[in-house]
Amino acid sequence: MLILVLLSWFWILIQGQSLDLDSWTDQAVLSDGLCRYGNSVECCWGWRRMDWGRCQPDCQQGCKHGDCVGPDRCKCHPGYTGKACNQDLNECGVKPRPCKHRCMNTPGSYKCYCLDGYALQPDGSCRNVRTCYHANCQYGCEVMKGEVRCTCPSPGLRLGPDRRSCVDIDECALGGVMCPRRRKCFNTFGSFFCKCHLGFKLTYINGRYTCIDKDTRPFCSLNASSPKCRCKDGSCK
Repeated sequence: MLILVLLSWFWILIQGQSLDLDSWTDQAVLSDGLCRYGNSVECCWGWRRMDWGRCQPDCQQGCKHGDCVGPDRCKCHPGYTGKACNQDLNECGVKPRPCKHRCMNTPGSYKCYCLDGYALQPDGSCRNVRTCYHANCQYGCEVMKGEVRCTCPSPGLRLGPDRRSCVDIDECALGGVMCPRRRKCFNTFGSFFCKCHLGFKLTYINGRYTCIDKDTRPFCSLNASSPKCRCKDGSCK
């Protein structure tokens, strides 16, 4: 009889712990990152405390072009991919292809253009236009108020002297591009990008990406003979 009582009590205890665990799990999900630890309620692992006792998911690697929606989990904005949403998505390489004729990938987006003899429509399709065929444009054309005009698929391109082909605009040479500190501008066909200077690496710090020195040792410790360095007490350590 005593054994039966002990077994019954043990079964009730196990059931109670199971219910407590289920309740704790439900509470962690329903309370936006809050978890119970003993008698206290704190932010769950992978979450950080904000104002008014709220908890926010923490993504240590950052989400450059996206939002942090869970512990180390980013939701990328359209046109970007990667764990930290820092990689451009090549929409022209996915299936089904977004453009009917030709496609040019751009940072965070893409641009459709048509074969010679076709005109790009508002819905992205290409329509056979006899007037465009005679214009002999490199990247298609548009007809505005009865006038045929060749077009370029990217803001980084402009019509050449023949008004039919497109030539690249060197944004870096124009001086209008302002790359962040410690980054250099590199021109590409139809666009440009900023890259860290030699000896620096791109790192996510305090909510933004910055270029930091790969070698953190002081300058004078590496260049003791430089006129900028002055030794103290006869030692240049």
